[in-house]
Amino acid sequence: MTAHQPHSVSGQVPLASQFGPVLHDAVSLGEELREWALWYASQGLAVFPQVAYGKRPATRHGLKDATILAGQIEEWWDGHRLYNVAIVTGHPGPDVLDVEGAWKEGGSGWAAYYRLKEAGLLAGAHRLVVTPSQGAHIYFKGTDQKSGALAALHIEFKGLGGCVTVPPSKVSRPYHGARYKITDIRPPTGATFSWEADKRLLSPPKPVPARRFSRNGHGRARRLVLGRVPGGRGRRRAGSARSGRGSRADGTGAGRGTPHGDLCGEEGDRRCRLTCSAAWMRP
Repeated sequence: MTAHQPHSVSGQVPLASQFGPVLHDAVSLGEELREWALWYASQGLAVFPQVAYGKRPATRHGLKDATILAGQIEEWWDGHRLYNVAIVTGHPGPDVLDVEGAWKEGGSGWAAYYRLKEAGLLAGAHRLVVTPSQGAHIYFKGTDQKSGALAALHIEFKGLGGCVTVPPSKVSRPYHGARYKITDIRPPTGATFSWEADKRLLSPPKPVPARRFSRNGHGRARRLVLGRVPGGRGRRRAGSARSGRGSRADGTGAGRGTPHGDLCGEEGDRRCRLTCSAAWMRP
């Protein structure tokens, strides 16, 4: 019995061969997928099947059916079924940054990846998987962060509520049976990935425009002093119900209940009203 692991182009066994199931040399693809599913489950990662050569769930409830129970996993892959393997992301599973590749329709996420790398936000990743689109899945310790995406930059964050397809799964269309491959694996450091820091760097929030005031000062305060009704047709009549009780029709009353009357008590003097309105608007 020898270890059956993905090999590099040079024929040498990569570092990833130290992690994974031990299989017979003449193993079928169905057996290989089943043994990898059992191995992921033994690591405490909940798995569920996806359709052969695709990423659509093969069970009714998708990732909600994910399990670490060996009996259920063997039943799913019974008869050497070619189901792909997927795991649930977010604590207690891993957090995964999904970078779209050059073969993905719509664009590549590698430019965003290098910006994150230069900013030091990818430090501490413990696994790198190349995807069939020539993109990458970058693994970190799982957290309680929710999944999200920056669609315009072609990257996704797979946390709570998410899932990823894992090696040695294959995807046919449009990638002609290309596999998910582990290309780098390191001892976990406990480092986590901050999705919020990612968004602040790659898609910072737009600045809130400063509030604008009229050239004549605080317009609402001026209207209140002059007795204007916001949206109305002019000044209120003296003695009207809205101008406050105690006002006299001849304009000589104290004008109790109106802002002007409260200030100087000389509502009948138009010059005084203008003076008070200017004083009202001063800081």
